[in-house]
Amino acid sequence: FSFLIYASVRSRSFFLAAFVFLLQIAILVILSKDIIDLKSDPNNPMGFPPNVERPVRVAEVFAIVIAIITQEDVRKAVSLLRDGFDQNLPKVFNGATFEKWALSIALRASEGLLGLFVTFLLIMRSSQVRDLLLNFLAVEFVTNLDNVVFALISEGFLGRLLRKEATKLSNTFYHVSHRSIDSRAALIVTIAYFVVLFTAFFAGWGIIFRNQNQGKYLCEKIFAQFGDEVVPMLGTFTGLFNRHVTQFGDRLSFRDDQDGGAMLAYCQKEKRWTLSLTTDNVFDPCNWTAASSQSVDFDVLTTANSQWVVRTLQKRTVPLAQH
Repeated sequence: FSFLIYASVRSRSFFLAAFVFLLQIAILVILSKDIIDLKSDPNNPMGFPPNVERPVRVAEVFAIVIAIITQEDVRKAVSLLRDGFDQNLPKVFNGATFEKWALSIALRASEGLLGLFVTFLLIMRSSQVRDLLLNFLAVEFVTNLDNVVFALISEGFLGRLLRKEATKLSNTFYHVSHRSIDSRAALIVTIAYFVVLFTAFFAGWGIIFRNQNQGKYLCEKIFAQFGDEVVPMLGTFTGLFNRHVTQFGDRLSFRDDQDGGAMLAYCQKEKRWTLSLTTDNVFDPCNWTAASSQSVDFDVLTTANSQWVVRTLQKRTVPLAQH
């Protein structure tokens, strides 16, 4: 982005800087379009998971903090805007103009903010710590692509002419004539930058956290069908199950809301989703009639294609053919 300010508009360095910016924006836009799908689920177009384990939740907080602190482009754009355009700049760098200085700030800020937005979405879409870190690092590489290209230019990998311009740019210094960088207003701008970003991103994190705990990304009703070839009574529990606020193992349950009815809930002890029956209107998901394979998912529908088992009257556990 420095080439956008200091290089001639017709130079290779200016063209390369513009190309890298467009490449970064294109990648981030493609990622955004792949993430956001308004047609599949209007209530959850970003594809956030129904909920996540506590280690993932902690990793989300750390990843957001690191993403904001390490976002260099937005920070530099704010710094340039804070310090203002210095009138001595064109005397030191012949190609520098106020228009190009303003353009550089706008492009830096737009690319950096878009990168932060995509990073936030990928962080909040991750259901495992490993996926979260990989997604975070991938976007970090894209947002730092301009620094990588500048390093390649400085090392001569993209030609001697570009290397000469990069070396001259790196070795040239000038004295800022005004004192805005030492003023109280500059300090306020710097603090406000972090306050605004942290407030915005953690407000979004809090909204998603609340929606996940309230089951907003789960179906309100699900239809369950169980075969009766092993336990004949099991077929009578085929029907609609309504989402309830009662949680087992930090996961919301589903009930058929009938007297002496059934419940689909999570048994934390055995780490599996189960179908259990009420005893004196008290449910125990670990005292189950049918159960899924072991799972840590927060949505019972993810177990539909896994093997369920049923407990017979003789207390034997046999595979359930239809579920």
